Amino acid sequence: MTNCYTYLRFSTPRQERGSSKDRQLEDCRAFIARKGWNEIGVVEDLGRSAWKGVHLKSGNLGKFTQRIFDGDVEPGVIVVENLDRLSRQKPRVTQRWMEDICERGWQIASVKGGKVYDAQCLEDNIMDILDVLYQGKAANDYVETLSRRSKGSYEDRLKAARMDNTVVHSVGPAWLEAVGKRPNIIWEPIPERVKLIREIFDMTLAGKPAWSIAKEFNERPD
Repeated sequence: MTNCYTYLRFSTPRQERGSSKDRQLEDCRAFIARKGWNEIGVVEDLGRSAWKGVHLKSGNLGKFTQRIFDGDVEPGVIVVENLDRLSRQKPRVTQRWMEDICERGWQIASVKGGKVYDAQCLEDNIMDILDVLYQGKAANDYVETLSRRSKGSYEDRLKAARMDNTVVHSVGPAWLEAVGKRPNIIWEPIPERVKLIREIFDMTLAGKPAWSIAKEFNERPD
């Protein structure tokens, strides 16, 4: 019987309050049952973005990949809801990662489309190669567009705030307090925190290193 691992991922902690994890797991396990495979593990990167490759650099998929490269796990199948769960980076990055995994005897199965990729199809089948590149491009374009919209929206709000002498949001330095409601917030200093800031500046000007300043404040009684 073919052994497999289910991989679950979503980008933001907020999604954990929804049904993303349960839906992915349910869909993957239904697919596994239809294939007659044996699930022996679940790898999760919950709240980790696949756009910048965080899940591969410091996440559980990266750790599992290293175990595959080290030969610590017997070859099997990695099952995902859709290929964009594995990566939203540039399509060639996604393709190279899949090729590296499959060259070690593994397969990658996508529930959406019911496709199973292996080393041979990623080398010889032009349609499968194009499919991986197309899906990778679509996934990357999606997050790139969201990023541009978000950045553009913030820059527009920042420009308007400068022109109207208002604020973008009510989160500011820890020594200031936001009084009122947007867009008419007034920043007022918090006296005890201002005093601490001045102390830190004075200590720094006196030549004290940051670790010494932190140590002194930590050792002070509450």
